[in-house]
Amino acid sequence: MEMAMRFMTKNEAKTVEIAKKEFPTLDPVVVEAAVKRMLGDGVYPPSVDITADALKVSMDTQIALGNLASQPDYKAFVVKKFIDQALAMK
Repeated sequence: MEMAMRFMTKNEAKTVEIAKKEFPTLDPVVVEAAVKRMLGDGVYPPSVDITADALKVSMDTQIALGNLASQPDYKAFVVKKFIDQALAMK
């Protein structure tokens, strides 16, 4: 996942090409526009890292939607061992 995140941020044209292959029944112009917008708007995070702030924002959304009663404890909820291994990849 980490390598895919890095790839997408550095290879917009190739990412569009891959998306068009993944969605062959959609209009290629629409797929290209969607991928470029999502990359430009930061829909995809730059890495697999989950910061305490990012978790809070995403969980606040779930609380507002009624899917979650309260904020989880970051240190108990996020296992950094695997994130750190992914971030260390070259």
